[in-house]
Amino acid sequence: MQFLSVASPVPDLASSPGGQPSGPNKLQQAGKAPAPAVPLFPGLRRGSASEPLARLSSGCPAVDALLGGGWPRGRISELCGPRSSGRTALALHTAATVTRSGGFVAWVDGADTLSPLSLAWSGAILSQIYWVRPPDFRVSLRCAELLLQSTGFSLLVLDCGDTPPRLSSSAPWIRLQRAAEQAGAALLLLSPRALAGSFTALRLRLERRRPYWQGGAWPLFLGWESTGVIERNKLGREGKRLLLPVRTFERLTPGGA
Repeated sequence: MQFLSVASPVPDLASSPGGQPSGPNKLQQAGKAPAPAVPLFPGLRRGSASEPLARLSSGCPAVDALLGGGWPRGRISELCGPRSSGRTALALHTAATVTRSGGFVAWVDGADTLSPLSLAWSGAILSQIYWVRPPDFRVSLRCAELLLQSTGFSLLVLDCGDTPPRLSSSAPWIRLQRAAEQAGAALLLLSPRALAGSFTALRLRLERRRPYWQGGAWPLFLGWESTGVIERNKLGREGKRLLLPVRTFERLTPGGA
């Protein structure tokens, strides 16, 4: 971090009683305007709009529209929902999209449920995915932090499993938020419930609605329909919804709602 010393024009406190300026200072006497102060933070201007936040596409236009353009980079996002709600399928689809666009993905598999076959089926380039299988939740958090500090990944998926413990301190989330921001990576948490609290910039909750069956003498289960709801959004509007068909033998094909 760089600190700049700001030099301000000093009035001429010449000789009046009480130290009050007795007249114009030397710059004013010379007919010159005071030099502008050096900004403490280059690029920051009072009243100017901030640059748009970079996003990572999920690969599904309808989901990207729901998210406001995709998963925000440099922020913590949560993809919540019960088992078989489509949270892993959507994360796989996002990872595949990132790798096909030339990016690298780190997947911290705290649930120990990731299947390379599922990754390949989603269209991901496996050589661009770094798969980590930590023994418990706390080690998962530490692995995620170290991977983000490497600054080589566009997306980090942290699968917290179906029963993540509640943390007694918010320090891990503070460190992960800082690491994601410095790396410019999207940090996506997979969990059945909200975990990061106020450190979450965007939370999408999926709820399973109804199954899809192929008719016939022997009905075949094809998948299910889930509802996606923006439950928390620091960057836009909350409460937006989407119907998300998740097929077992097809790639993710979201529909409008």
